[in-house]
Amino acid sequence: MSYPYDLIIIGGGISGCTAASIAVGFGARTLLVEKDMSGANGSWQRTIPVKALLYQARKYAERTEAPTHKFFDELLSLKEKAYRGTEHPERLKNLGVEMVEGQAVFIDSHTIEIEKKDHKKIRVRGRKMIIASGSSPLIPEVEGIGRTPYLTPDTLFKKTWIPERIIIVGAGPVGAELGQAWCRLGSQVTLLEKENRILPAFPLQASDPLRQVMESEGMEIITGCKITRVKGDEHSVTVHVSAGEEERVLSADRVLFATGRHVFPEKLKLKKAGVSYKAHQVFVDKNFRTNVRHIYAIGDITGTLHQAQMAISMARAAVVHALFRIPMRVTSEDVPRVVFTDPEVATIGRIPSKSALKSQKYERYRVSYEKIGRAVIEDTPEGWIHVYVKKWTGRIMGAHITGRNAGEMISVFTMAMRHGIPLRKIASISFPFSSFSYGIQKVAEEWHLSPQRNGMYNWLKKLFRLQGFLRKGNRQE
Repeated sequence: MSYPYDLIIIGGGISGCTAASIAVGFGARTLLVEKDMSGANGSWQRTIPVKALLYQARKYAERTEAPTHKFFDELLSLKEKAYRGTEHPERLKNLGVEMVEGQAVFIDSHTIEIEKKDHKKIRVRGRKMIIASGSSPLIPEVEGIGRTPYLTPDTLFKKTWIPERIIIVGAGPVGAELGQAWCRLGSQVTLLEKENRILPAFPLQASDPLRQVMESEGMEIITGCKITRVKGDEHSVTVHVSAGEEERVLSADRVLFATGRHVFPEKLKLKKAGVSYKAHQVFVDKNFRTNVRHIYAIGDITGTLHQAQMAISMARAAVVHALFRIPMRVTSEDVPRVVFTDPEVATIGRIPSKSALKSQKYERYRVSYEKIGRAVIEDTPEGWIHVYVKKWTGRIMGAHITGRNAGEMISVFTMAMRHGIPLRKIASISFPFSSFSYGIQKVAEEWHLSPQRNGMYNWLKKLFRLQGFLRKGNRQE
């Protein structure tokens, strides 16, 4: 049976747009369906605006100036420039992607019905399908939430204002980034987190230095707390917080929930296509194929790591497998995670437990930013590079960096892990001396100085009659 489209993609978020641009590049006739083309992309709604806000806040903080009336004009300009250069609908159309704006539901496994904004309905058929319908903000069930106005990362940038006081619930990447940005712009920020530390999904050694910096800048951070009640209107809000035996009532102009995302797969009428799912997740295999062989699912709807880079990697793998049946390995351990605060926090791979490190199977090497000349010159010596390797081979298991440009530097370890490049080979690479990345070479050189290699070095020392002493590396257990 012939089909009008080689591939139909439902959802115009970052994963859907990426999949569409890759598919047309391979010569597939591709249809992208999105209910709201004006702001569908998660990068348009959240990622790009937050990064633009952080950049603007850093500029004003460095100049010790209060934001002017031009602030939001500059912010919107940055956001629009970034968006038009990435996954803007016009760019996709120029690439050859066919696009329809409307709500899609399945009629059968090869057919979807699209209800346009004018309520007209059309049906289209495709040989392969990719579900990339995205997610919505997850709001906790708290007394009074239904009667209290609140903000989310999706709605925040619909208001061009700088709050005098704001409470942010959730100290994950988005909460931390927004909190520091508003604090640097002069807002009184209170950051709440139910876990015992900020960035709970990141290693403690990576997140703890960031907390120290944020608190030194004037942000109030309350961890290990639970929200019991909220109340307010368009002018002010109160949040009742329980932290251990302490009960507090916090007041602010607004409360913002950065407490995660959730999905609604039932809206797509997946049962008509025979796709298996549960309340907040569509089941996929390692190639992101559902139980229906020609239907794939990527991005937030799969219940995996809610992160743009993960969604992009999933889109690439799903398209290649859907069109050519070629598998591409993608796991959460292969994808770096970055928090673009100041200092930045970046991590990749698996961090061995303390017991694993003590078992002598793994080693940890670290270098302080104080040993990186560029960091000292730019007055940003607060930071560390940590690398975890297998003891004898030097194979990299994971790494995390806290400091300026961590998001750029983590890419070296991402590539090394992907292609099996051990730490000893990274030590043989020449990094620019007056750069932050020189710190990667410094930490790689520590592998050669590990006590486990002293036997070989003692032999060489005796052979060539060297008179000095062997130095121990910066190995950590």
